[in-house]
Amino acid sequence: MILALLIAQVVDVATHDGKVAVATQAAVTVDGKDVRTSVAQIAGVVFARDGALVVFGGRPGRKGEIECVGRWSASDHDDMVNAIAFGDGWCASASHDRTAVVRDAAGKAVRKLEGHTGGVLALAASPDGKSLVSGGEDSTIRVWDPATGALKRTITNHQDRVATLAWSPDGKYLASGSRDRTLRVWQPEIGRLVRIVRGHDGEVLDVAWTSGALVTACADGKVRAIDESSDAIVRELDAGGYVAAVALTDKEIVAGAKRWGR
Repeated sequence: MILALLIAQVVDVATHDGKVAVATQAAVTVDGKDVRTSVAQIAGVVFARDGALVVFGGRPGRKGEIECVGRWSASDHDDMVNAIAFGDGWCASASHDRTAVVRDAAGKAVRKLEGHTGGVLALAASPDGKSLVSGGEDSTIRVWDPATGALKRTITNHQDRVATLAWSPDGKYLASGSRDRTLRVWQPEIGRLVRIVRGHDGEVLDVAWTSGALVTACADGKVRAIDESSDAIVRELDAGGYVAAVALTDKEIVAGAKRWGR
């Protein structure tokens, strides 16, 4: 496994079938090649399950923007779009306007998810597409049925905003990272807290989950690999600066510009 660390201006990274997308607030590249986008200020980038590239962000306090490159665009949020998650035949967007929106395959809004009392910062769809989780500035995690929009559960254990969410590959567990400097692992359908991973010296900004390990990006400038069956941090690398995001390929953990051999 190889680790690569983000340079400060990178706001997000995403991978799909070995391709790597890197986003700054102003530009996106895929495997080093520029991608044209109309999104005014980029908050992040993600690949759909079929490999389509989606760029999101917008105008802070004014309008959220989403562009599925070459396919569709949407601008129906009232503030920046902070996250996108994909199921089979649908996607969801989360915004600083305190809502999440479930969309059809063409990006059209089909239902609005309301209940967060602060900006919605993170989304993750379960591998089977039957559950959607959101996390936000109100320190809560909310579990939704994307097919109906029903709120199934609210989890209130974090002590500060929830910045990132990731399902385990088997769909049994959920990891959440927070400004309370912890990574927490849950059984989200029943709201059970499985473990708390401490040892981060800043906000846990991103988490990726691969077989056997979780990998976090932290505001303290470090990337950490954590054993998925315990709270043990098995490897810690210092980026020498702010680390905003991580993403996985079959051969790499991508988090920016530096690389370490395993």
